[in-house]
Amino acid sequence: MAERKFDPDAVARYRDFLIYWLDELEADGGPIDTMKNGALKNAPAFGTTTEGLAATEKYGTSHATMWGNLQSLRQSLFGLIQALNKAIENQETTEEYNVDDFSNAYADLEGNYEDLGGS
Repeated sequence: MAERKFDPDAVARYRDFLIYWLDELEADGGPIDTMKNGALKNAPAFGTTTEGLAATEKYGTSHATMWGNLQSLRQSLFGLIQALNKAIENQETTEEYNVDDFSNAYADLEGNYEDLGGS
């Protein structure tokens, strides 16, 4: 059976990977900036024909969907980074609790063994 082991260095590397992609998402010229301030801020001039109006509406819907997806991705990355930071921060305390629990359980077993006539 595989051993379960928390590797804080691996978690930190994964957190750094997520931070990199969050920075890319939010950077000047990145997807969020481009949609908020750049070339994708305004819809192209599709014209006033029936097809142009339909294209304008479709662009608006696509833009809103993409904007929502980018914001959801941003929130997810931020939440994951926070959770990983908390896991790294609490790892040492959790490990101390695990050692204490194991020590107490072992002491209880040792005491029971001696009560049964063991040495």
